[in-house]
Amino acid sequence: MKTVLLDIDDTILDFTQSAKSAILKTAKDFKIVFTDDMIEYYFQLNIMLWEDYENCEITKADIFDVRFPKVFD
Repeated sequence: MKTVLLDIDDTILDFTQSAKSAILKTAKDFKIVFTDDMIEYYFQLNIMLWEDYENCEITKADIFDVRFPKVFD
């Protein structure tokens, strides 16, 4: 066997927990309040935005431009 392919997205690595930890650490470092409701909304919004990107409805830059501003709105 020459090649082994692994699907690590939330199988081997917990990307959701990693993202949550990174967001909360960054918020703490910058003294920003980031509530559990905001975290939940962030993940719901993130999924919707990536689906829109996969459907060619928005660009990747759009995701980065609107994701956090919408959470804080």
